[in-house]
Amino acid sequence: MPSSQRSRRHQPYQADDSTPALPPRDAVERACGWAHLQAALGQALRSVDALDLLVAEVGQPAEWAGGVRQGDAPHLMGLIAEHLSAQLEAGESLHPLKDQRIAILRRHRLDGTERRCERLLVELRRPLACYPGRHIVPEVTLGAAHFEAGTDPADGLRRALAALQTARTEGSGAVVWHRPVVDDYLRLRRQLLHDLPEALRRAQLNLVLEPAICLRTGAVVGGRAQLRWPHPRLGQIEAAELSALAREAGKTPELELCAVPLTLEHLRNDIEAGSRMPVTIGLSAATLVTDFFAERLRDVRVHAGVQASLLRIELRQEGLRPDQDLLRQRVHELSETGVEAVIGDVNRWHMPLQHLLGIPLAGVECSVAWAREQLSEPRSRSALGALVRVGHALGGSVGASGADTAEELAWLRELRFDHARGAACGHPMLPADFVAYAHACNARASRIDPYSI
Repeated sequence: MPSSQRSRRHQPYQADDSTPALPPRDAVERACGWAHLQAALGQALRSVDALDLLVAEVGQPAEWAGGVRQGDAPHLMGLIAEHLSAQLEAGESLHPLKDQRIAILRRHRLDGTERRCERLLVELRRPLACYPGRHIVPEVTLGAAHFEAGTDPADGLRRALAALQTARTEGSGAVVWHRPVVDDYLRLRRQLLHDLPEALRRAQLNLVLEPAICLRTGAVVGGRAQLRWPHPRLGQIEAAELSALAREAGKTPELELCAVPLTLEHLRNDIEAGSRMPVTIGLSAATLVTDFFAERLRDVRVHAGVQASLLRIELRQEGLRPDQDLLRQRVHELSETGVEAVIGDVNRWHMPLQHLLGIPLAGVECSVAWAREQLSEPRSRSALGALVRVGHALGGSVGASGADTAEELAWLRELRFDHARGAACGHPMLPADFVAYAHACNARASRIDPYSI
């Protein structure tokens, strides 16, 4: 072999303008995963009448509880796939995909497909003992699509991804089945995103209040402020969808600040009517760390003639996380104005609790779904009890959101929770309806707190 060829062999490869650039390895593996799933769909549709495809998207590693390193993600996804493989039923096949996604193909003729969709969510969210002393509870969203015989697999996959995108905008834990309305929903969503900044600028939003029920007496002990958008052409946009729209448009601080004057107006009217029921406003960390937020909140509260004890701020650490020292400083500044704080979604709270020492807390809250997950494992069950004890030790009450049945209220009462919010306690309603509902509940509530005896 000539020496020139030998030396050329050991030179690094250099692509010229005529050589197409190679795609990244992850992109190739991702495309291969979807191609294999599309082939499996095509083969299955030739042998059965109908299929259901469930696409599960697991939260990014940085958002998983327990502090997961970026390099742990492939191993964790492998453990999840192995865990789910043992749970497959007859007629189901599992297809691990890239981008933290897993697909399950299921024959439609089998019963309980929708229950299986919920069960898959529970299986994915079950704490996995991946490493000694570390339990991971991933955030999961599910998109599902139905395939009739003769459906083009590529078109079916598009519908499944559209359902997954819709589920992602609804928040973690959402399950969305693709229907024809999903395509219309995605089209209308673009219109809503276009109209949202103008609606925020003109304050075209309405205040609604979600009641909080005392689990011991049945009385309404307060409300949580939410916003509802009466769109002139698309109808009523509820609070959850409005929050998702604001996150997608990067308008979360503007949306949350719109609730402040409306809430203060309600509290002023409530005081004039002889009632003094506190209202909680949910604020993200991004809103809280804005310059002079505590001072501006104090000024508008004093101008409205509302006492600090009637206004509570629910602290939520969602989205981008600001500097911990800056957030701690802002929380202390807020407490100095006399406004009590509530830790919402305490299971997602990242600031060390010692940073809250000396701050008067009105309470801590977690979701009913998260509380149920903790009971599936002995260590988590003891951690749930510790949460209740710590919440009471910090001087506040312990509450739960998402309580939709009377059975859940009884279960929370047994766990020594103090209050709850959810469908079983009353849906969000306009301020006038909320006041009437609170008076009716308090009129028939127990006059004696059994825990005070």
